[in-house]
Amino acid sequence: MLDINWLILAYAGIFLAGVGVLILCISAAITLGTVRRSITVATECVEDMTNIAEDALNLAKDLNETVKKVEGNLEPIMAETNILLQNTNILAEDLQVKSEKLDPLFNSAEGLATSINGLQSSVDNMKSNVTGFKKSTDEKNRKSF
Repeated sequence: MLDINWLILAYAGIFLAGVGVLILCISAAITLGTVRRSITVATECVEDMTNIAEDALNLAKDLNETVKKVEGNLEPIMAETNILLQNTNILAEDLQVKSEKLDPLFNSAEGLATSINGLQSSVDNMKSNVTGFKKSTDEKNRKSF
């Protein structure tokens, strides 16, 4: 039958097991290197996110301070606006009173204009009468001579 040298077969098995362990170690080393690079990238991402969060927090603080300043200035602005509105109302009332006082003046001016128109009509009538009288007088005087 077959004469199998068990010692050579055992050495071959041990060699193949060693090659398997070597391949396993190389694969583990490659995997660990990839994991290490992934952890480095993840750490950089976390640092970037931390910086972004800090910038956002600083922005929120600045915005909060700005809102507080605006709120602080809002009260005086509102008070000044109310004063200006009151002054505007006073001026509007004063203008209304003065306008009402001017109404009789305009009514008088209208009456004066009506009177002047009437006077003009009277003057025109008188002119027509005088002209007519003169013509008739001139005609009578011509006929008399």
